[in-house]
Amino acid sequence: MRPILQEFDFGRLHIAIASYATMLAIAALATIAISYVLCVRRGASAKRTAGFLLLTGVTVPVGARLLHFALTPAAYDGHLGRLVALSGSGFALFGGLLLAALVGPLAAHALDLDLWGMADACAPAIGIGIALTKVGCLMAGCCFGIVSNASRGIVFPPGSPAALWQFRMHLIGLRDPSLPVYPTQLYEMVAALFCAAAAAWFLSRKPAEGTVFLAFVATFTGFHWLIWTMRVPDAASTAPGWLYPALYVATVATCIVLAVARRRPQNEPVHRAERPDANQVALQAPEEQARLGGGGVPQGPAAGEQHGREPCRDEGGLA
Repeated sequence: MRPILQEFDFGRLHIAIASYATMLAIAALATIAISYVLCVRRGASAKRTAGFLLLTGVTVPVGARLLHFALTPAAYDGHLGRLVALSGSGFALFGGLLLAALVGPLAAHALDLDLWGMADACAPAIGIGIALTKVGCLMAGCCFGIVSNASRGIVFPPGSPAALWQFRMHLIGLRDPSLPVYPTQLYEMVAALFCAAAAAWFLSRKPAEGTVFLAFVATFTGFHWLIWTMRVPDAASTAPGWLYPALYVATVATCIVLAVARRRPQNEPVHRAERPDANQVALQAPEEQARLGGGGVPQGPAAGEQHGREPCRDEGGLA
């Protein structure tokens, strides 16, 4: 745990570089840069891709801050300026992802971009961005887990968020280090990297557009839900206990429905009679050639009329 990376004085100004804010900035830049490269490689316009990523990228911290405000209004009582504060705390990641999912289609439409193609290309980058953010969480000590009796638990130093929470719960003394807790930050980091790698592999298989992104969101949401059960809830949160599970279920269900719809064949051609190819007819058995009329293939409209039917027509209406 290292909440402050560096401190220095600049004249009378004392500057402290927070680890979480730093990793959040690195995560945002990495996500945008990797998404840009992947989208352009798939044939998207460079300028339009940059505009799309900037528009959707801005919505992530906005949505994360708004959801945090909605769930923990007590933290903003008398301090509404915190809504626009450039601090590295006060965010709910899922709110940012949801708002980006709503703004993304509008941005893609306005910039005349293929929404599902862009979403697929961005999926691996989003996973990497989440993993980097969770490194910041671990360094700051936030998003910690409940007390763990297993050997895989980690201990935070005295004065850390985990230690202070346990002190309020009368589990330890004020100057004691925390009891071992589940390393939920590491769990989520590993889950995000796994989902990013799976999305990159799935993307190389060239599946139906949109299925890579939807599979990524559904899988990561499932992991996030599992890890959420091991986390200590925010003390200032006023959200009912059923809210997050309902949100996760709705997200996974929506992704499954959309993925099934995307995998369904689009614009499937109508089955129709096709004129036999002459080369194929020449290779057929003699009796089959005889059935077709003496080994030949009826040619032209007149031949079709002799058999009492209209000549076959393709989708363009040409014989």
